[in-house]
Amino acid sequence: MRLDKIILGIGLIGSSFAACAQALEPFKFIALGDMPYNIPADYARYERLISEINQQKPSFTVFVGDTKSGSIPCSDEYNQKVKSYFDRYEAPLIYSIGDNEWTDCHRPLAGSYDPLERLDKLRSTFFNHKESLGKRHLSLVRQADVEQT
Repeated sequence: MRLDKIILGIGLIGSSFAACAQALEPFKFIALGDMPYNIPADYARYERLISEINQQKPSFTVFVGDTKSGSIPCSDEYNQKVKSYFDRYEAPLIYSIGDNEWTDCHRPLAGSYDPLERLDKLRSTFFNHKESLGKRHLSLVRQADVEQT
């Protein structure tokens, strides 16, 4: 009897994996970050990279932070420029903030900003809705949206 249960269990697990595998469609994504750094020279390079990414037609792209070096000013104008670049991605773009966008903003070359004020500004500029950036959007579940228990 016990052997029958083991065989039945293995069969159910195997068929579950097969059903899941058939239900999932393959996808590809691109991850990048730390750009543009050498301004203004990197703007043209970054624009070409965005065009290449769009030609690859990924399911989504992840930008892992550091949209600038730690010595570039953390201005609202610069954040709007970054947002305009993010809006060029055809596929959904998921953005994770890096340290250069807020924690390094207290540096004189970065503008001597208050880092927490810059973090709040980044949140209101890039994360004011529950969707990804880019031309097509994905609905996102963000840490701030999940009730802590």
